[in-house]
Amino acid sequence: MPGVQRALGAPLHVCFLVLPAYLQGLPAAMAGPGPGSLVQFARFVDEGAANAWLAARA
Repeated sequence: MPGVQRALGAPLHVCFLVLPAYLQGLPAAMAGPGPGSLVQFARFVDEGAANAWLAARA
């Protein structure tokens, strides 16, 4: 992902749609990168919430 971010020259925002059981099984340490990272990602179980998250960062 850092290579993609460098190629695009802007912060990269990626969301993953996952099953609820998978999301609940993730340790808290796997929540995602910090707010200052050039690559931001989040996990969602709902496509609408994922789209809203991406739209808020456009």
